[in-house]
Amino acid sequence: MDDSNIFDSEPGGAASSNAYLRECYKALNIPVSTKNSWDPTQLPIITGNEGGMLDRTLGLSREKWTDFEHRIGPACTSREPLTIDFLLKAAGSLMHLTELFPYLKPSFIPMSRWLGECNQICHANKRRWKRIKEETATIPQSLQKLIGLGWSRAKVDRTVNVRDLLRTEVDADIVLATDACGMSDELATDQHPAGLGAVVHKCRGGAIAAGTRAMELLPRDHPIATKPIAWLELFTSVLWILQTCQRGWLCVIYTDNTNAEHWMRKYKAKPAYIGLMMRLANFCRMKKVTLIVKRSDTEHILADPLSRTYEDYEADWRARAKEWKVPHDGPIVSFLWRDLWDQVREIEEEYGRFFYFLF
Repeated sequence: MDDSNIFDSEPGGAASSNAYLRECYKALNIPVSTKNSWDPTQLPIITGNEGGMLDRTLGLSREKWTDFEHRIGPACTSREPLTIDFLLKAAGSLMHLTELFPYLKPSFIPMSRWLGECNQICHANKRRWKRIKEETATIPQSLQKLIGLGWSRAKVDRTVNVRDLLRTEVDADIVLATDACGMSDELATDQHPAGLGAVVHKCRGGAIAAGTRAMELLPRDHPIATKPIAWLELFTSVLWILQTCQRGWLCVIYTDNTNAEHWMRKYKAKPAYIGLMMRLANFCRMKKVTLIVKRSDTEHILADPLSRTYEDYEADWRARAKEWKVPHDGPIVSFLWRDLWDQVREIEEEYGRFFYFLF
């Protein structure tokens, strides 16, 4: 930690960083070791390859990769039942890999969610837990495909740049907001239309103009219009990520729906979201896109007026755009929602019989 925090090309810069950090620790009442002088007399020794610290890469040892291959390989290919003990060790290896490859979290964490009930048994009944570990289970085909594709990606990438692991929301390449509006259950004779809304808060390098937005009312006679609001919210988020994010980007996305937030942040969802789950996981894996999900409330989220353009939304849109410091007159683009709908339906038809084995 010391080397990383006080590293600088000159001793003076290192000393300044050191002094600043010590003041921060002092303010937080965090004890600081006094075994070394606070004023370094020489540059710290940084291990690793040549070049700047943040340009270095992290990976696993050859022995670790071999160990992971023995654990994860059968979980990706075997159609025979495997012991719960083996599956838990495979899930542990997958979770280790998510720390190295954040863009593979959507591919790997569902395995841990699937085994979640075993963890509850472990905490509740130790004796039963010993018996449970010897029992067997067959991994659902949809889940097996997810982890198999993710494992193939990890073996190809092998290492990750330190800079990518240290990025936070302030380093985001793009910041998005999405919202959906479902059909009303209260007005049987005069239902309002379902709608989707999304906007770009900001984008690095001007690849996409800030204020770029999409607004679409869904056809009343299309099956998507009758979907539950939680499904529509996640659908809109996935759709906007697919339309705007480019390779290697860190994406911050705002949502005001708990279900959409829980899946994109915690990868925890009901089986009905399997199609959206696999589509987003595949996109993040192929494009190496990392997500940071932020919660906003309905009263403040920027995309809310865009999902209900059947009302007089313009005044609300301008007020929210001013609050978020986003141009209110940015470009308007079309939602490619029919393409995603077809892709999701295809996935659901292929893996539908496995829905209730996931999560």
